[in-house]
Amino acid sequence: EYTDWEEASAWTGQRWSREISDNQVLVMTCHVFLHVLRNDILPLSKINLLVFDDCHLAITEHPYGDIMKLFKDTGGPRILGLTASI
Repeated sequence: EYTDWEEASAWTGQRWSREISDNQVLVMTCHVFLHVLRNDILPLSKINLLVFDDCHLAITEHPYGDIMKLFKDTGGPRILGLTASI
């Protein structure tokens, strides 16, 4: 579980590579995930399934929207969006 943006953003590429190779599932906040994507730590092509909790936030000014914009022209991973606010 990767929830501390300041800690995760200070990790080296080597540390991230180890985390990615040692784990099949990575659970992180949207801020940490956006950092991972924007810094080419984890290529979009390596992501198989992306799960958004409170996915209704993706249509607002929220990091979910920024994440989705990165996937716009890639064909992206499968996405599971969960919400209780419909």
